[in-house]
Amino acid sequence: VVFTINPVKGSFKGMPQTRTYELVIDSDKQPSKVMIGDNEVKDWTFDKDNKVRLTVSNASVSDKVIVDIKY
Repeated sequence: VVFTINPVKGSFKGMPQTRTYELVIDSDKQPSKVMIGDNEVKDWTFDKDNKVRLTVSNASVSDKVIVDIKY
């Protein structure tokens, strides 16, 4: 499962240059690994409610962020 967070379009005075994204994904089974771009992420959780929870911290608003959840 791949999620793409596209860069912002436009700008405004005082616009933050980074953002933190919280992803909560319903899933029937636990992922084998989670990737952000080419980097494996270790700080995700899979809980008893069948939710994958992941935080993408300090992502540049001008960069595309690709989250790949592998099963």
